[in-house]
Formats: sequence, structure tokens, C-alpha cells
Amino acid sequence: MVSFELRVQNLSCEACAKVLQRVLRRAGNASLEWVSGDAKSIRVSCDEKQVEHVKRVLREYKYLDESSGAGAFWHVVKGVFHGLPAFRAEHVLVTRCIVLFGVLFVFLAVAQNVVLARFAGEKLWPVLVLIPFGISLNVGALWHARLLQNYCACNTGMMLGMTIGMMSGFMLGAILGATNGMFVGSVAGMLVGMFLGAYAAGFAGIMGIMEGMLAGLMAGVMGAMLSVMMVTDHLVLFLYVLFFLCALILAGLSYLVYKEAGPLLESSVPGWSELIVQGLIVLVFVVGLAVFGPKSPIAWGLL
Repeated sequence: MVSFELRVQNLSCEACAKVLQRVLRRAGNASLEWVSGDAKSIRVSCDEKQVEHVKRVLREYKYLDESSGAGAFWHVVKGVFHGLPAFRAEHVLVTRCIVLFGVLFVFLAVAQNVVLARFAGEKLWPVLVLIPFGISLNVGALWHARLLQNYCACNTGMMLGMTIGMMSGFMLGAILGATNGMFVGSVAGMLVGMFLGAYAAGFAGIMGIMEGMLAGLMAGVMGAMLSVMMVTDHLVLFLYVLFFLCALILAGLSYLVYKEAGPLLESSVPGWSELIVQGLIVLVFVVGLAVFGPKSPIAWGLL
């Protein structure tokens, strides 16, 4: 075994040091012996034959040689989409969610041509097409959060519950508020947002569960209410802007979890069939409710 010091960055808190310890254990069973007071230097011990491998892994995870980089966030984005070794599992999860969106979109397009057009015509299509996008976003964010929950602090758990509960409730409430009106949009948005918020934050105890449920409750009502209020004012364009912004927030949430908990193991990522089955079940439920569910007097789909 040999010990050596390295200059590092992106060690801003105790949680970052814990992530670094896990990274080192995966890099040839190395161990973190010491962190300087300014968090700019570390001492690592490992087998002499593993020294260069440890340095290479730390460089991939953006702990080394970042002075000329574009920043930690964009390094993670590049790593995920290019499938760099340090982000292989996240790359797999993102790829499978993109494929999930494609499968759900094709399924919805076939259903629209074969069945749905007879009952809803073509007017609902610009709104219905957002449903596969919203499902893929929330499935990916929820899976990422749940797979890393054992490495997150309780306050991060509360943020997970609040964000996932709010985004899922907001998006579903807005969709069904447009197609069905205030009542169906609010009730469905509240129930789904509260359930997913509580599920995402369950590991953080009762405070995390309550945070997720409160966020889902509020967002479900707000999403439906905004759709009804904007029924004659560029509602469809608003929904596309809303879903884009929700996607940015969920991406930021996944980055937050990654920074605290570290990378996933590729073997822990859910398989194709599991994601697709889950997505199809949710799609059939939401689209069925949007097309065949009860309608309020004021809804974009009825005007």
C-alpha cells in the first residue's frame, strides 16, 4: 500500500467527502485518509499498482484537472449523454427513458388513429402528446432518486419529495385541467402528486412524506386551475413551456442527488420491460381519463 496527496476540487461539504470515499472504494479499493482544512487537498492510500487507475477515476468524476473545464454541471451533462465511464449507469437510465418516450408516443399515435379520434377528434392531440413526455420525465427522475436514496440525507429526501410531488401533480393537473376541467384535473393531480411525493421521500421519515404530500396537493390544484384560467389564452403553448421548465427542474433534481449520493451501479438501473410496462399502464390510465372521463363545462377540449 502507498499513500499520496492530490489536489482536488468540488469537495464543498461533508456529503461530498462521503461520495468521494465511495468513488475511491470502487476505484481499486482505495481509501481516503485525510482532507485538508480548505478541502483542496486529499491523501489517498491504495495498492501501488492502482495509483494511476485511481487518478484516472477521480479525473473522470471531475475531482481532478477541472481548471479548464466548463464546470461541474456541464461535465455531468456531457458525461451522461456521452456515456463516459463515470456516468455509465445514468447514461443507461436516460437512454431507456428516451426509448420509453418513443414507445409511448408510438402507442399513443396508433391509439389516436384507431380509437381516440372517434371520440375526441383531432383537437386533443396537441395536449395528449405531452403525456408520454411527462411520464418519461417523472419515471426517470423517480427511479434515479429512489435508487440513490440510501446515500442521501433527510433534507435531500424532503427536497426529493417536494420536487417530484410538485412536478408530477402540476403536469398531470395541467393536462387533465385542459382536457376535462377543474374537478378531474385537480383530483387526479392531487392524488398522483401526493402519492409520488410521499413515495420519493419515504426514506426521510414523516417530515419527508408530509413535504411530498403537501407539494402534490398544492401542485395538482394549481396545474388544473392554470389550464382552466388560460383556456382561451394560448393554453397549448403554455403547456409546452410548462413541461419544458418542469423538465429543467427534474434534471436539476437529478444533478442534486448525483452530487450528494454519487453514481449509480449499472446493475441497479431498471430493465427495459419494467420501464415500458410501468409507462404503458400510466399512459392508458391518463389518456383514458382525458378522453373518456367526466368533463366540466369549462375545458379547452370542449371549446
